Amino acid sequence: MLISTDDGQFGMILTRAGSDGMFRFQLIVGGRLIGDADPCVPASGLRQLEQLKPLEDVRVGGLLDSPAGMAAFLRSDVLVLAESLDRWLIRGFVYESDVHILAQECPNGAVVLASTVDIGEYELIMAAGLAAGQSEYG
Repeated sequence: MLISTDDGQFGMILTRAGSDGMFRFQLIVGGRLIGDADPCVPASGLRQLEQLKPLEDVRVGGLLDSPAGMAAFLRSDVLVLAESLDRWLIRGFVYESDVHILAQECPNGAVVLASTVDIGEYELIMAAGLAAGQSEYG
């Protein structure tokens, strides 16, 4: 199941992988599909993504156009979801009325992807992803 923004810059793909609520869970960040083919239970990662914290540091506004600069600024783990997406460190936060998601390729961090999504649209995408994952349990 593909759930994404209209422009395809942010979203997720949940693909059934066997039984017992297992999925291949991949994110779309910056229009690029990241993650791996190993099955997982996506609920824990989706719940973390659903509960992003506001970041109210005034320096954020000057870094929004620089994914690499923002990734360096966010060395403190605002959100880390590395266990579900092999080779990618995911960080996210709310700033003003938008959600910002950064994906940094590990281990060297040379590739940094970024997506900015209106908070209302982001909440709809997360709710749809959680509903899709939970419907398989019942």
